[in-house]
Amino acid sequence: MKGRTVRTATAGLVALVLLTGGQSYAAERECGDVVPEVPNGLTTTDALAVLKKAVGRDMELTCALECEHWEANHIVSGPEAPWWARGPVSWCDDGWAFATLLEEYNSFPDVFSSLLPEPVDGVFEIPPIDFRGAIDSHGTVFVATHKWTDEASDTTELSVWLKGAKSGGDAYSGADLSGTWELNALETGDEAPWWTRGPIAVNSDGSFAGTLHEYDGSSGPVAGTVNLSLVGVISSTDVGEDFRGAMDMGRTLIVGTHTHDGVPNTTSMTILAKMGDAYALADLAGEWDVHLLASGPAAPWFGHGPVTIASNGAFTFAMVDSDGNQDEQSGTFSITAGGVVTISTSENFRAVMDEGKTVIVGTDTWPSGTSQLSVMVKKGS
Repeated sequence: MKGRTVRTATAGLVALVLLTGGQSYAAERECGDVVPEVPNGLTTTDALAVLKKAVGRDMELTCALECEHWEANHIVSGPEAPWWARGPVSWCDDGWAFATLLEEYNSFPDVFSSLLPEPVDGVFEIPPIDFRGAIDSHGTVFVATHKWTDEASDTTELSVWLKGAKSGGDAYSGADLSGTWELNALETGDEAPWWTRGPIAVNSDGSFAGTLHEYDGSSGPVAGTVNLSLVGVISSTDVGEDFRGAMDMGRTLIVGTHTHDGVPNTTSMTILAKMGDAYALADLAGEWDVHLLASGPAAPWFGHGPVTIASNGAFTFAMVDSDGNQDEQSGTFSITAGGVVTISTSENFRAVMDEGKTVIVGTDTWPSGTSQLSVMVKKGS
């Protein structure tokens, strides 16, 4: 953790690291006589005392909250890059989230707790730290951007959480991997600015092959194997020795992080969108929430805000960036029958829409050479 003891990892709110040996558990509230799960040998009384100290409120040990299982991946740009954090999150129905996150510079996970605000029109906002997040209309992808508030206050962060199979539904299998996926990745740290993007064909046994295009205009073939667990966790030493990702419950998005092998001080967030059979301009129309993270010369920087896209692709974007600047933008989005999305305001922007048609992921290069990762989620009606 580069000498720091507490990180703003879970949804941008620092709580207190729970001394539970890297295990997580649900908070409790009054609604019945249910014994809570207590982690790592702690007594119920000890666990409650730690949790009460962390979240600053009384909790009754009489009923377990309803909590959903998510997998989190976080990456930053700015002074604290390279850095990532990742791991399972229990997101409970009273707004509290409990995350067991492994950070790049830690050999063991820490447990964090945060209270997310009530969403307004599907958007979560915490003004003091410029935090904004949104969930896609299918309810399986949560994306957020914010600025750190500790001693590394110039650092900007992109967070992507995916709801997993533990929230209900069938276990994952190799058939969920099979298909064409589009990869978009952003690097932060010494190798920034850099992005990678392109299509990959994945088989049900996890073998993959494709051609990827790089920030500098180069391209080349890739091949390897990925492993998918029954609960949707992805690993692949062909991507990176420490690569870990997750597949969402809808089976249309994979998000992961890793530290580059042989490239010092460089981390990457990789997002793969499973492609559908056919797309039309009408798939773009609606209300979206946009989250942008830059790496390279202009970092640290994020941009976020609502985007309205008309039936003809025309859009308006009310962006707020990490410096507090507000910028009203407009232009036109286009989409091919194969799901590739472009924008009239940047010739370098290329994105794709997932098979579920609620997530758009892409990369871009600014005139200054800054590289950018973009994640858009379609909000519910």
